[in-house]
Amino acid sequence: MNDMTGMMDELQILLQVGIGIYAIYLYIKHRGSDQIPKSQLLLAKDIDPNKCTDQAAYMNYLLPKTLVLGILLLVLSAIPIYKMVSGQMPLWLELSSFIAPFIVLVWFAIAYRKGLKTWFPSVMKANGTIK
Repeated sequence: MNDMTGMMDELQILLQVGIGIYAIYLYIKHRGSDQIPKSQLLLAKDIDPNKCTDQAAYMNYLLPKTLVLGILLLVLSAIPIYKMVSGQMPLWLELSSFIAPFIVLVWFAIAYRKGLKTWFPSVMKANGTIK
Protein backbone atom coordinates (compact mmCIF):
# COMPACT_ATOMS: atom_id res chain seq x y z
CA MET A 1 0.00 0.00 0.00
CA ASN A 2 2.82 2.38 0.79
CA ASP A 3 4.38 1.84 -2.65
CA MET A 4 1.06 2.70 -4.32
CA THR A 5 0.74 5.89 -2.26
CA GLY A 6 4.29 6.86 -3.18
CA MET A 7 3.56 6.30 -6.86
CA MET A 8 0.41 8.42 -6.63
CA ASP A 9 2.39 11.20 -4.95
CA GLU A 10 5.01 11.03 -7.69
CA LEU A 11 2.33 11.19 -10.38
CA GLN A 12 0.66 14.13 -8.67
CA ILE A 13 3.99 15.97 -8.42
CA LEU A 14 4.80 15.24 -12.05
CA LEU A 15 1.40 16.50 -13.26
CA GLN A 16 1.36 19.62 -11.10
CA VAL A 17 4.92 20.63 -11.93
CA GLY A 18 4.44 19.85 -15.63
CA ILE A 19 1.22 21.81 -15.98
CA GLY A 20 2.58 24.61 -13.80
CA ILE A 21 5.73 25.02 -15.88
CA TYR A 22 3.73 24.82 -19.13
CA ALA A 23 1.28 27.49 -17.92
CA ILE A 24 4.12 29.84 -16.93
CA TYR A 25 5.85 29.15 -20.26
CA LEU A 26 2.65 30.06 -22.13
CA TYR A 27 2.36 33.29 -20.18
CA ILE A 28 5.97 34.29 -20.85
CA LYS A 29 5.83 33.34 -24.53
CA HIS A 30 2.51 35.01 -25.35
CA ARG A 31 2.28 38.03 -23.04
CA GLY A 32 1.62 41.14 -25.04
CA SER A 33 0.33 39.06 -27.94
CA ASP A 34 -2.99 39.92 -29.49
CA GLN A 35 -3.35 36.56 -31.26
CA ILE A 36 -4.62 33.37 -29.66
CA PRO A 37 -1.94 30.65 -30.01
CA LYS A 38 -2.55 27.01 -30.83
CA SER A 39 -2.51 25.86 -27.21
CA GLN A 40 -5.17 23.63 -25.72
CA LEU A 41 -4.71 25.30 -22.35
CA LEU A 42 -5.73 28.69 -23.76
CA LEU A 43 -8.29 27.49 -26.31
CA ALA A 44 -9.73 24.08 -27.05
CA LYS A 45 -8.51 22.55 -30.30
CA ASP A 46 -12.01 22.34 -31.79
CA ILE A 47 -12.62 26.09 -31.44
CA ASP A 48 -11.52 28.36 -34.28
CA PRO A 49 -9.59 31.38 -32.91
CA ASN A 50 -10.95 33.47 -35.78
CA LYS A 51 -14.43 33.28 -34.23
CA CYS A 52 -13.22 35.36 -31.28
CA THR A 53 -14.80 38.79 -31.14
CA ASP A 54 -11.64 40.40 -29.65
CA GLN A 55 -8.54 38.22 -29.48
CA ALA A 56 -6.44 40.83 -27.66
CA ALA A 57 -9.04 41.22 -24.91
CA TYR A 58 -9.37 37.43 -24.57
CA MET A 59 -5.60 37.09 -24.20
CA ASN A 60 -5.46 39.97 -21.70
CA TYR A 61 -8.18 38.22 -19.71
CA LEU A 62 -6.87 34.65 -19.76
CA LEU A 63 -3.07 34.99 -19.74
CA PRO A 64 -2.78 36.45 -16.20
CA LYS A 65 -5.03 33.66 -14.96
CA THR A 66 -2.75 31.17 -16.72
CA LEU A 67 0.24 32.61 -14.84
CA VAL A 68 -1.61 32.33 -11.52
CA LEU A 69 -2.54 28.73 -12.38
CA GLY A 70 1.09 27.88 -13.08
CA ILE A 71 2.46 29.52 -9.95
CA LEU A 72 -0.16 28.01 -7.66
CA LEU A 73 0.33 24.50 -9.07
CA LEU A 74 4.09 24.78 -8.61
CA VAL A 75 3.73 26.07 -5.05
CA LEU A 76 1.14 23.42 -4.17
CA SER A 77 3.41 20.67 -5.50
CA ALA A 78 5.61 21.35 -2.48
CA ILE A 79 3.07 19.59 -0.24
CA PRO A 80 3.45 16.10 -1.77
CA ILE A 81 7.21 16.69 -2.12
CA TYR A 82 7.34 17.42 1.61
CA LYS A 83 5.38 14.24 2.28
CA MET A 84 7.81 12.19 0.20
CA VAL A 85 10.83 13.69 1.97
CA SER A 86 9.50 13.60 5.53
CA GLY A 87 7.57 10.36 5.23
CA GLN A 88 4.57 11.65 7.13
CA MET A 89 2.46 14.73 7.60
CA PRO A 90 -0.79 15.73 9.30
CA LEU A 91 -4.00 14.45 7.75
CA TRP A 92 -5.32 17.97 7.04
CA LEU A 93 -2.18 18.81 5.07
CA GLU A 94 -2.33 15.54 3.16
CA LEU A 95 -5.97 16.19 2.24
CA SER A 96 -5.16 19.73 1.20
CA SER A 97 -2.52 18.40 -1.19
CA PHE A 98 -5.39 16.91 -3.23
CA ILE A 99 -8.11 19.46 -2.61
CA ALA A 100 -6.16 22.69 -3.20
CA PRO A 101 -4.93 21.84 -6.73
CA PHE A 102 -8.43 20.68 -7.61
CA ILE A 103 -9.86 24.01 -6.45
CA VAL A 104 -7.25 25.89 -8.51
CA LEU A 105 -8.09 23.87 -11.63
CA VAL A 106 -11.84 24.43 -11.12
CA TRP A 107 -11.22 28.16 -10.72
CA PHE A 108 -9.27 28.22 -13.99
CA ALA A 109 -11.96 26.19 -15.78
CA ILE A 110 -14.64 28.64 -14.63
CA ALA A 111 -12.52 31.61 -15.80
CA TYR A 112 -11.86 29.87 -19.13
CA ARG A 113 -15.57 29.23 -19.66
CA LYS A 114 -16.41 32.83 -18.77
CA GLY A 115 -13.88 33.95 -21.39
CA LEU A 116 -15.49 31.71 -23.98
CA LYS A 117 -18.94 33.08 -23.17
CA THR A 118 -17.67 36.64 -23.46
CA TRP A 119 -15.45 36.46 -26.55
CA PHE A 120 -16.77 33.38 -28.38
CA PRO A 121 -20.57 33.80 -28.20
CA SER A 122 -21.18 32.22 -31.60
CA VAL A 123 -19.29 29.08 -30.61
CA MET A 124 -21.05 28.85 -27.27
CA LYS A 125 -24.47 29.32 -28.93
CA ALA A 126 -23.65 26.62 -31.50
CA ASN A 127 -22.75 24.23 -28.66
CA GLY A 128 -26.02 25.03 -26.91
CA THR A 129 -24.36 26.39 -23.77
CA ILE A 130 -25.71 29.94 -24.24
CA LYS A 131 -29.29 30.69 -25.17
